[in-house]
Amino acid sequence: MQSLPASQMDDAFVAGREKIGEVHSRIGLAPEWYTGSYLRIYEYMIPAIVQAYSSRPQELSHAILSLIKLLTLDSQIVLQSYQEENDYKVIDRLGHVLELVMQIDCIKHVLDTVETTTEEASTVQNASEQLSESVQRVGHPQRS
Repeated sequence: MQSLPASQMDDAFVAGREKIGEVHSRIGLAPEWYTGSYLRIYEYMIPAIVQAYSSRPQELSHAILSLIKLLTLDSQIVLQSYQEENDYKVIDRLGHVLELVMQIDCIKHVLDTVETTTEEASTVQNASEQLSESVQRVGHPQRS
């Protein structure tokens, strides 16, 4: 917050504030924390502004309005960047989930193939056993 009064509203300012939103998202700092910090600024700054400009109501009004505009712009930039970073994380996680689903689908296909092959092998084994029994009966006829 100390950098805000000396900042110029340019691309570098916006990029710096966006970086703050990205970092807060990456470290898991909730947006409520950032919003709460603005409330603390209002708590300290408004009484200081009122005290400094109490005898000049027009300047007092301008200073408070400027503070509100500055903090609103700042919070919008930071929180939008925070949301975009979170959206990126969600999309990235969804991509991983889709990859897992595709892998599961491939594994299911393999398991289905294994099951079919096992069933066919069992059928072949049963047929082979029946053929073997038939061959033994033909080779060793029972005597009556």
